Amino acid sequence: VPRKQGATPSPIQLLNEAERMLTNPFEFFDLATREAMWTPQYGFDENEKEFVLTIEAPGIPKEQISLEIKDDILTVSGGMETKEKKEGEKGQVESFQSRSFRRSLRVGSGVDQEKIRAAVKDGIIRVRMPKIEEEAVKTRKIELEEEHEVPPQ
Repeated sequence: VPRKQGATPSPIQLLNEAERMLTNPFEFFDLATREAMWTPQYGFDENEKEFVLTIEAPGIPKEQISLEIKDDILTVSGGMETKEKKEGEKGQVESFQSRSFRRSLRVGSGVDQEKIRAAVKDGIIRVRMPKIEEEAVKTRKIELEEEHEVPPQ
């Protein structure tokens, strides 16, 4: 996202810029890669019951969006390809464009991973991650005994 000269970037813009540079350090020299890989805007919200990740991915069809969770890492990815044929003076011209994104984040132990759900509407992906209820987290107090009272194993 272009910034006005002298404007202070938001923390999200700084993170997106850092991720873009780390993902492909040569991206600024390769226009084709720059157009193909893009980072959609995203936001993160929290309420009493859940965390909500919102990703703006306009133009990406639902069938081209993938969400998976493995080893406490939630990965959202998607992409689209467009082909266009035009008749020109010298014959048929075909153009091809592709763009994709991939975003991963660690899901903490306070999230019920089995109940994570996602929906997309008008290019906005919402990933709802329910919090684990505090009662569900089991805590057991361990009594400290004298050394001679603990039987060896």
